[in-house]
Amino acid sequence: MIYQFKYLSLPSPTLLVIKPMPASTNLFYRITSEVSPPLLYGRVLRPMSVLEFTQVGEELLTEARRTQCPYWLLDGRADHSRQQPELYHWLEDDYLPRVRAVLGRPPVIAFLATPALWHQVQAQGAAAPDTTVFAAAYRVQWFTEALAAQTWLNQHRILNGPDAGSRAPVAQPL
Repeated sequence: MIYQFKYLSLPSPTLLVIKPMPASTNLFYRITSEVSPPLLYGRVLRPMSVLEFTQVGEELLTEARRTQCPYWLLDGRADHSRQQPELYHWLEDDYLPRVRAVLGRPPVIAFLATPALWHQVQAQGAAAPDTTVFAAAYRVQWFTEALAAQTWLNQHRILNGPDAGSRAPVAQPL
């Protein structure tokens, strides 16, 4: 969970109120993070346009940079819209290599999708069925069940150490 600190103007002594805040405040996607074990969790709140999808990508990259977290669980099950193949090419050719460059290591990303979207992704050739894509820039797997996605991410975190890629969040004044 991310914490932002808000100082209240009260007579001495000044009180410090800690309030958990999501990393994202838009109306179509929610991003939260955990420090230990490190995890960025993104969840689609409603179907997204291509512009919103790329905006979320940049928000995830900003949060990954801030937390130095390479482990992501991205839940897209609320979005049933068909995305253009060019969007998957953007992910593979531009976005994921940038994430790798920013983090200095490959991100490990579990995508959660509805079975229908998973079949669409396979039909477009954006992912091979039941395999993990291991590239120099990223490690990605698609899932239709959250428990399987979490298990896969945990296996990678264990291989890389329990706190690999994490650092304590820095409090930001409101």
